[in-house]
Amino acid sequence: MGDSTAKDHDYTKSSAWDAAAAATIHCMTKYNSVSRSAYSTIFQGLEVNRPFSNATTILDIGCGPGIGIEVLSESFSKDLPAEFVLKAIDFSPAMIQALEGAKLNYINKGIAKEIWSKVKGEVLDVTKMNTIASGSVSHALANYVLFGVSDSSMAFQEILRVLEPGGVVAMTSFSKVGWIDCMGSIKGVIDRELKFPTMSPTDPWTTVDGVKQKLDTAGFIDTHAGEFEVVMEVDSIKEFPYDMMDVPSLSAVRSALTPEEMDRGAAAVTDTLRNNYTTKDGKIKIPASCIVGWGRRKPS
Repeated sequence: MGDSTAKDHDYTKSSAWDAAAAATIHCMTKYNSVSRSAYSTIFQGLEVNRPFSNATTILDIGCGPGIGIEVLSESFSKDLPAEFVLKAIDFSPAMIQALEGAKLNYINKGIAKEIWSKVKGEVLDVTKMNTIASGSVSHALANYVLFGVSDSSMAFQEILRVLEPGGVVAMTSFSKVGWIDCMGSIKGVIDRELKFPTMSPTDPWTTVDGVKQKLDTAGFIDTHAGEFEVVMEVDSIKEFPYDMMDVPSLSAVRSALTPEEMDRGAAAVTDTLRNNYTTKDGKIKIPASCIVGWGRRKPS
């Protein structure tokens, strides 16, 4: 059996993300339809609630390697004012390093240079954004982030603090995650208990009403929430289970498996992909249900 204590598996800690940074970035890039779809939903909602033409500072919380900035540059580059600032924060130094690499790459290639040149990355915890001035942010976003922080109430309070009066926030969470269910196939071929991440239907992060209530409780106004669906597109079913096992939320499971057990579990996952997630045109697509919530800081 693998050593489950070999590394930090608590994905509310930056150390877990740093330890798995390369694998996580690999997955985020390889299966980027999940993040890209969610960012598109976020940006469309932010634009409706406060047009990007009025942006002063955009704050990307839990920015990772910069997928959200890619989507923003593709969809709204012509709408953003010349003087806006784009702050991108993540509590993982490895993620900020990846972001800076992406920024340099885009600038050197002359792709969306007017957006990427505005990016200011910083290692920062959303629960302690002490380097960001109160009332300085016009648009804040957190994609698949806030349900995984150590103190989400403090995170909401910090977001409310840094927003300028009338500033807007958008955030997403998962309701039902198909790829976690798919990876659960491993439990059927291993003769002992494995602790996979679960999503309870009573968890407020998994419901529209629950997410809206969190925003209301934090003190935001004009709050609303809704559901949307994303699809993970899988090109290689053989690589998929090994890719997924390296992300922080599943790495503890992999550490508990021997190499032989991992291979046996991977075979079970590929069978599930073929049987349950193959489309009529032969592609593998795994759906997930998500929640998006919006709110606004009360105007002064």
